[in-house]
Amino acid sequence: HEVDSMALSPDGTSLAADIGPAQGGSQLYVFDLATGASRTWTFTPCRHCGLGANRLGWASYQGGALSWTSDGRNIAFVGPKASPAPGSGASSFTPGSVRLLDVSAPGADLLADSKVILNWPRGPSREAGPGWRAMVITPDGRTVVFLEQTIEYGARNNVKGSDGLLFKASVATGQVTAVTGN
Repeated sequence: HEVDSMALSPDGTSLAADIGPAQGGSQLYVFDLATGASRTWTFTPCRHCGLGANRLGWASYQGGALSWTSDGRNIAFVGPKASPAPGSGASSFTPGSVRLLDVSAPGADLLADSKVILNWPRGPSREAGPGWRAMVITPDGRTVVFLEQTIEYGARNNVKGSDGLLFKASVATGQVTAVTGN
């Protein structure tokens, strides 16, 4: 199994970790660092959503897919890709949403027990390219700061280059504002 992302709770007593086999199938664990006890949330991935549908984050492998709120009660995470809405023009490349999970609430189904707080702000995507590379939620839980990765393709769909752009988004309105970019 691989640890794709992890985040320490603000009080240092718990560790959230996205863990799964190398071929995919993430599970979210929260470990009590004093006792070693853990709690696990799982999800059923979209079977036709392609690369990254069975992981948190965008194909995961990113250290910034998990972030705690300041009270240590909620974890913000980049959810797996979901099936596109019929007629939306979206493809399996559209990244998942930022979701919020109350770790004290009952349940073990990651998607049913969490709520969407920010959809991918760029709308449907028809090609691999933009995606969340990292995200954090502010201590007050009102803003998500994220690193968007854009990919430039050359001849024969080979990756020619990529850029990282830093943005912030209001959880209440979804309004996105550039912070900085490359």
